[in-house]
Amino acid sequence: MTDKAEFLAALRGAATGGERITRRPFADVPVPPPVVPRRRDTETTLRESWSRAFTLLGGHVHDATRDGVADAVAGALDGRGPVLVDDASVGFGEDQAGGRLLRWPACGLDVAATATCGVVRATAAIAATGSIVVDSSRAGRLVSLLPPVAVFVIDVASIVELTGDVLRRHPAWWPDGPPTNVVLVTGPSRSGDIEMILAVGVHGPGEVHAVLVDDA
Repeated sequence: MTDKAEFLAALRGAATGGERITRRPFADVPVPPPVVPRRRDTETTLRESWSRAFTLLGGHVHDATRDGVADAVAGALDGRGPVLVDDASVGFGEDQAGGRLLRWPACGLDVAATATCGVVRATAAIAATGSIVVDSSRAGRLVSLLPPVAVFVIDVASIVELTGDVLRRHPAWWPDGPPTNVVLVTGPSRSGDIEMILAVGVHGPGEVHAVLVDDA
């Protein structure tokens, strides 16, 4: 590449009608070494790695079988409500919510804003960062951001190792291509001001739970 002195000299020459800047051919530019992705400890499973990272971020992990999802979600909610849901396939109904179940978007924004907890079926999870993947095709943005408490239902089989693996595996979740919006949720919402004072729950839920669903 052209160094600073060469660039400034050529720039001055061009301004006075002299020789213009000549750039080196792209083939002459040295190629940087490939980036080696950070890998997890191979002695732990993806589930264990993700759970550890999520817990360190301040999240709470609950284990469930396919038939026990509703009970696990109810345990995470601990009787709090109203409960906002966006996907009936979560298996969480009126009985578990004590009659205080709000379904988005049918309930409308004003009613949704009264919810204490939100329950969202996540698309995937990332072991390296403890993140949860939520996409707009499930309307998860509002349900996961608006209530002060969020509960994510995650299939253990959808946990990947690295962030890039989400895009590499996208045909499995989005056969028609990724949706218009994909959000990575990494623990409770945190914000810091110029005085370096940390506030939790300002721009999203301050309490986050994950229900890990395993078919085994």
